[in-house]
Amino acid sequence: MQKFIPYYVKIREFSIYLLLDRERRLIANSVPIKDRDIAWSIFSEIVKTSIGISVSKDEVHIGRKYERKLASIILSITLGTSNTINRNLYRLILPQRYVTILELLRKIPRGKVTTYSSIARFLGIHPRQVGITLKKNPLPIIYPCHRVIRSDGSIGGYIGSKYQWLKRELLIKEGINIVKNRVPKHYMVDISEIYLSREI
Repeated sequence: MQKFIPYYVKIREFSIYLLLDRERRLIANSVPIKDRDIAWSIFSEIVKTSIGISVSKDEVHIGRKYERKLASIILSITLGTSNTINRNLYRLILPQRYVTILELLRKIPRGKVTTYSSIARFLGIHPRQVGITLKKNPLPIIYPCHRVIRSDGSIGGYIGSKYQWLKRELLIKEGINIVKNRVPKHYMVDISEIYLSREI
C-alpha cells in the first residue's frame, strides 16, 4: 500500500500543509493561509476528497529544508512571484480524465477566469464533470481551480462549497474585482482561445 506523509510548514505568516509520497514528491497541499486551523481543515478536506484517505494531526511532521522549499514554491505561486513548479517535484494520482482537465487550468492566466462550461465545450464533456474534477484537485494553486467560475459570473464552489470565501479571496488577490458576488465578463476568457494562443 502507498505510504503518504503529511507535513506542516510555516513560512512568514502562512501555514501550509503538504502530503508527500515515499519518493518525497508532493501529492496534495493546502492553500497558503494565515490561520493554521483553517489550513488544516482545508488540507484534510483536500486529502479526503482527492486521495481518499484521512489524515490525523498526530501524523503530521514539521517540515524541514526540502518541505520548506516545496511550501515556498506554492506560496510564491499564490502571491504571483512565480508561476511554475518543476514537474519532478509532484505527481497526480488521479485517473487520466481528471488530469486532462487539471492540465488545462495551468493555461488560465493570473487575473483571468474561465467557466466550467467553457472547459466542458472544449473537451466535449458535461460541465458537471468539470466541477467534479475540480473538487478532486489535490494540488490547488499548482492547478488553479479557483480560476474556474460559473457561466453567469458567480464564483461557484471551492474544495466543495464551504470554502467559497477562500476562492473569492484568491481571485481578489489576483486582481479580479468581484461585483455583487459575480466576476465581470471582461475577466472571463474562453479556454479554447487560451489553448490556441499558448499551444499546449
